[in-house]
This record gives sequence, C-alpha cells and structure tokens, in this order.
Amino acid sequence: MGKETIIAWSTKASSGLNQAITSGVEFAMVSADNHQCSPWMYCKDYVQDAIHGRLNNKRNRIYGFCYNPKAVHQPCLTSLKLLVANSSDGTLRKKIPNCMDFLNQIEEHLGISKTVISECAKPPIKYSSGGVWLIEANRRWLVSPVMLSLFTLLIRIGFGHEIGIPAMETMEKIVNGKQKTYCNVDHGRLQTAIDGIKKIWTAGDTKIFGRLMKKNYPSKLSVHTMHNEMGICAFAKQITKQHMPQWHK
Repeated sequence: MGKETIIAWSTKASSGLNQAITSGVEFAMVSADNHQCSPWMYCKDYVQDAIHGRLNNKRNRIYGFCYNPKAVHQPCLTSLKLLVANSSDGTLRKKIPNCMDFLNQIEEHLGISKTVISECAKPPIKYSSGGVWLIEANRRWLVSPVMLSLFTLLIRIGFGHEIGIPAMETMEKIVNGKQKTYCNVDHGRLQTAIDGIKKIWTAGDTKIFGRLMKKNYPSKLSVHTMHNEMGICAFAKQITKQHMPQWHK
C-alpha cells in the first residue's frame, strides 16, 4: 500500500443525509486533484447520483444529498476515486488487504486493470484508529451506474473476504448463509444482486454496458430513478430494462 496519500479534507457536514444505513462503511468522493468533494456517506447510491449530475451538468438533490455542478472540486471521471472508512472499526486497517484481494480477483477475471488502495495521511480524528483509505480504480467501474453500484457493494463485501479464497466462492458462501457479511445489510443485498453479478461475470462488463459513460447516465432520468432503480440489485431484477433495454439483450 506504500506511501500515505495527501487528501484535502472537506468540512461539509453529513448530518443532513437521510440514510437507511447509519453505521459501518462510509464513502466519500474524490476529485482528480485529491480533494474530498462530497460529505461522508453510508448510502453508496449517492455516489451514482453524483456521477449522473457530473456527466449531465445538473444539480441532483435526493434524501438530503445535493450534488452541485458549480462546485470548485468535482468527482474524478478519468478513474474512480473513493475514500473509504469506518469509524466504528479500529481494525479496518487489517482488512484492507482482504478487500484488495477480493476486488483484484474480480478485475483479473473481467480484464480490468487492478484497483490500488493507499492510506490517507492525517485523517479526521474519528477515523484515526482504522484509517481512511483512498481507492483508485479503473474508469470501467464508472461506465454505468450498475457497475458503480456493484463496485461499492464489492468493497463492503471485500472486508469480510479471506485472502486466497476465490472471489465467487466468497459470494456464494454469503448467498447460501455459510458466511457473514462485514455489513449486516449486505447479506440481503448480495442475495438480490447475485444474478446480475453472474451475468456481468459471464458476459463481461463491456459487452453489456459498452465504453461510453455518458450513454449510460441519461439526463432524462430523474435522480430518484438513478438512486432507486439503476443499481446492481435493480439490474439483477431487470428493473433497469424499462430505462436501458440495451443492457438486457
């Protein structure tokens, strides 16, 4: 994981967000020049809301979250850059290699260049024991809201993965109730998402979603639709078919 990464931390409060999850893994978005450009978020779906707004230069507001297209620092689009932390887990640092092994196995299978994870210097005090981690991933994880939703789910699943176990075996164990997830909510999420994950695993992400990011985040879609009907679970249940039928050919 190497040298610590310098992040320009945001002071934007997260208290106004209306989130179903209120503990566990938190995400924050990062600009190309390593500025934190969103509040800390337990709900990973805000990430795709921000990218939708960024690509279409539109203000997106939902459940207390607001993406501002006029902000000085914008989420990076040339690669996926996310901050990850968990203030209630002082041992998170020990789980980073597990997460990276899990993500890298999936990337190797799909032919995606491998994600790297680095520790961030001088994190906010509440995260000091477990650390804050910068995840830098290939832009193919950004190319559609489904892939972005999948990636953030895989990060959380990865914290409960055992190094050396095949990634798909880890997911099958969770789905079959033989292994607990790092975040309790993700047992049900993965059970719902697994058919969509297997479709991507078999067909490949570029065959399903192509490489043109803008086409996969249509401006005409409302932020409510983007948040609730365009993630990996919606893809698995074919809810996304009504909005993006080409994904389901």
